[in-house]
Amino acid sequence: MRLIDDGNSIIPAVTVKKHDKAKAMLFTYTMGEAYMTIADHYFMLKALLQNTLGMSTRVQLSGSSSVTPFFYETSNDRAVLLLMSWDDYKSTTVTVTLDFLKGKSVKDLRKDRSLVTANSDGTLTVTLDQNESKLFLIGETASPSVGIDATKTSTYLIPSGRSVPITVNYDTIGNADSEITIELRQTSSNRVFAKSTKKVTGQGSTVIDLNVSTFSVSDVDYKSTSSNKQYYYLASITKASTQSRLSVLVEFLYPSLSTDAESTSLPSKLTANQASSVKMSWNYLPSFRFNSYRGLVVIYKSSKTAAVDATHNAKVDAMANLLKSIGYQQTTNMSPWDSMKNEEGPWYFIGFDDVPTYDGLKTLSAEFLTRRVKTLILPGVSVLNAEEVSGINAWLNAEDSYNVLITTERVEALSNVFGVKTSAAGALSGNSITITNATSPVLSYGDKKSITLSKSASGNAWSSVDRASALGTIGNTPVLIASRFGLGSTFAFNFDVTSLSADANVQKIMRGLDEYMTQSPFLYRLRVEALCGSNVVGFGDETVRSPYSLKYRPGSAEISITPSAGCDQPVYKAYLYPYYGEYAAMSLAQFSSDTVVNVETAGTHHCCTWYLFLLFAWCFFLP
Repeated sequence: MRLIDDGNSIIPAVTVKKHDKAKAMLFTYTMGEAYMTIADHYFMLKALLQNTLGMSTRVQLSGSSSVTPFFYETSNDRAVLLLMSWDDYKSTTVTVTLDFLKGKSVKDLRKDRSLVTANSDGTLTVTLDQNESKLFLIGETASPSVGIDATKTSTYLIPSGRSVPITVNYDTIGNADSEITIELRQTSSNRVFAKSTKKVTGQGSTVIDLNVSTFSVSDVDYKSTSSNKQYYYLASITKASTQSRLSVLVEFLYPSLSTDAESTSLPSKLTANQASSVKMSWNYLPSFRFNSYRGLVVIYKSSKTAAVDATHNAKVDAMANLLKSIGYQQTTNMSPWDSMKNEEGPWYFIGFDDVPTYDGLKTLSAEFLTRRVKTLILPGVSVLNAEEVSGINAWLNAEDSYNVLITTERVEALSNVFGVKTSAAGALSGNSITITNATSPVLSYGDKKSITLSKSASGNAWSSVDRASALGTIGNTPVLIASRFGLGSTFAFNFDVTSLSADANVQKIMRGLDEYMTQSPFLYRLRVEALCGSNVVGFGDETVRSPYSLKYRPGSAEISITPSAGCDQPVYKAYLYPYYGEYAAMSLAQFSSDTVVNVETAGTHHCCTWYLFLLFAWCFFLP
């Protein structure tokens, strides 16, 4: 093996010397990955170690040159096998051939010992994501298994009388009449707070609804996690030798006492048109820090749009300048995202429709967007093909995504996504935005009544909203349009904001939008309704914010209710829901309860009926 240097001189790359009982090998160059691809590295070592030195291995790999196996035999004819992918950019599939596997069971240790095969033929085919490793246990007695899927099961619980979905993976090993049992238990206690069962056959995944009992202050044992009570879900399956546990935070939302020792915080009588106050308190509100870090922003540069709009490339540059004005930096590769999760950002990246990404993917492919992008900006993009529209749709519907799509002007192919009607507006005129929704966090900076631009607005605009909310108007044209789509959020300036990138008021809007993109998973609305019989006679709501960490932080909010009619024996309903969510029609993780709360104050005993309807979804919406 030889190398050729810059002067065309031939230099030995590797020198091998035989000895009586050994061989020595000298490398005259580095084999680091900075100089060789993973595949070259792999085949070079294989040629040297196996073919030249004659070393052999019990584990044979095929189908991939970027996977390293670690095999170790333990006692009782068992072993562990670790497979590690070195590919930084894409998934890889490898087939392991190993005589030790024949006739033995293989279990995935990182999935609660879920059974891969009960009787191996000596081969194991595994798909690994980029830089992923998988650990397998070989030879353990095969028995039915069940594991709680922590990626699809919420670890935050508010007991409210409504069923909670628990996702489990299972394998019955062919046993008939297998039954899975899910329980909510408390550490250091034999008490079962909730229990549910489901019959299953074969192998697969299923959702089991666990009916969790409601909160009662008279239950001295049923306290929150923040009150030093530890809870966990426990899953078991018929004839299994092992169980699966998943720790869960249990917290409560409840009416608190008034400062007046003679009354509770729930008014027992309401007078028409007279404001009453209800104070709500909580031990803890869920924080989404793990999914709400400031993610990579991609500005999309479309050659198809540039072919019909000569100003498009300039609009891309202007949008970049607008991001820079609020502190963003440009990155030309993914290294800041890969190594730091963008915590030291914020960063933006310019993606192209005619140039593949670093890993060979298209910028608007669902795979690239879902893997890397939190916010996608379309500056004046007017042409999208069906594949690009499909990728954006899939990205906004990605589970646990909280992704945000922003456009400056009308994109007809995405009218449904932005919640607007497809028709185009007439020519925009005027430089004043009349604010129609001043409560939006997007408008945290600047005037709450009107925004004056440095010059008249222009651009290709939609004529009207459909299900979206317009935060303002220019003349009769809605602008600053917010909506939600799937599990993501959308925002349309609905005018050419790039031509105003240096405008101080536009920069204020962008700053508010940017903060909302990163903070909105922490925002909730707390709504309390007063009912006389079945009729809602008054309501009030308040924006509440969860902490920016997973720390327990008790809090409270004073809700003012002005009833339209009087009522002597009102009952109350409460809703906690994502900011700008539809409190009465949430589609995910709904909770509700009918709870009698006995509240004792100093010297006086009161009993009031408290109906707690808690509607909470693991997503956020732009207002």
